[in-house]
Amino acid sequence: MKKNYTSVILLLLFVVSTVGAQENPWKYESANRLQNEVSITYQVVYEKQLNSYEKQYFPNERVVTFNKDFMLIKDFSPRTKLKYTTNKLLDYNEQKLYVCTNSNNYKRAVSYDFEKGKLKAEKQTHTKEIEGLACDEYIVILNGVPSTVYSTKKIGLKYCENFDIEGFVLEYPFYSKKYGRGKYVAKKINNVRLPKSVFSLKNYTIYTKEEWKEYKIDGKKSISNVKYKYLNEKAPRLKLKTLDKLKVDSKKRIGKQIILNFSYVKSGACKNAVTYLNEMQEHYKGNKNVLVLSLFLDDPYDVELFKEKTGINYQVAGAARWYADRFEINRYPATLIIDNKGTVSYVTYGLGSRDTKTIINKVDNNLTSIE
Repeated sequence: MKKNYTSVILLLLFVVSTVGAQENPWKYESANRLQNEVSITYQVVYEKQLNSYEKQYFPNERVVTFNKDFMLIKDFSPRTKLKYTTNKLLDYNEQKLYVCTNSNNYKRAVSYDFEKGKLKAEKQTHTKEIEGLACDEYIVILNGVPSTVYSTKKIGLKYCENFDIEGFVLEYPFYSKKYGRGKYVAKKINNVRLPKSVFSLKNYTIYTKEEWKEYKIDGKKSISNVKYKYLNEKAPRLKLKTLDKLKVDSKKRIGKQIILNFSYVKSGACKNAVTYLNEMQEHYKGNKNVLVLSLFLDDPYDVELFKEKTGINYQVAGAARWYADRFEINRYPATLIIDNKGTVSYVTYGLGSRDTKTIINKVDNNLTSIE
């Protein structure tokens, strides 16, 4: 019979926590026996059959790394290598969750207090062993469907996602409109040694939940007062491939113009902008000297769905947070003209009929001047 060496290693670090009142409800007594870091890799199992595009962009692994004080949660997909990432950091001493956003230009973390799981669960008599650890079984109702959760108390921290249960979840379900139904299943547990910097928020700008909400409100109020850094200056270089496989390199488009839009799919204003960008595309249809291009912050898969739903007829690309940061865009939708000299000659936030006429007039005038 094959021995499970994972359980042997873990039992050197963990003991079953004693039932009783704890000063910190998110830690069990055995947490102090964690000498090094532990990394758990979860496989993401989807109920539906993924198409080729979804297989590339949907998460296929979740890695949870922790010690007795901190936990870091990261999701990975075959196309994870982006210049913009989001992960979660849990501080078990302060009982704070930080949603961290990291790009080339900034690092931001929004803090939330630990909260009891909102999804009620009923403990069952059945148990299950996962990676050599005994797990209790719970039944939860997730979006109207009974689902199974397995958690263990042999790990010193409480990690329950949004479920009202005890222990550390090793198998649990999920549901979303984007991904449908599925579950996370622990498939590998390793003891690792990591530098303290892995759990550090150094160089991050930290907001409370309330401060972040106020920041976004203030940002919307100040759109009309924004002075754009690159106006009348050389635009940062664009080098990318659109969803339609068009290669765009602004360095090679000197002498031509780009109407460049920045958007994200969940914005109502960005959705409204589609009508006007379609109008521009129709105006310049067949004109190789003008490119209408929209860069979305979202995953390409979401952009593809948005494109089909809204009837976009111009070039689009996804996962463009890095370019938004490079262009220092923080209001959406933002639309720029990069003229034939590679200079940002116009910028507007929001997009309506008046803006559309202004953009077309400016681009047309520039086309006339170079003929």
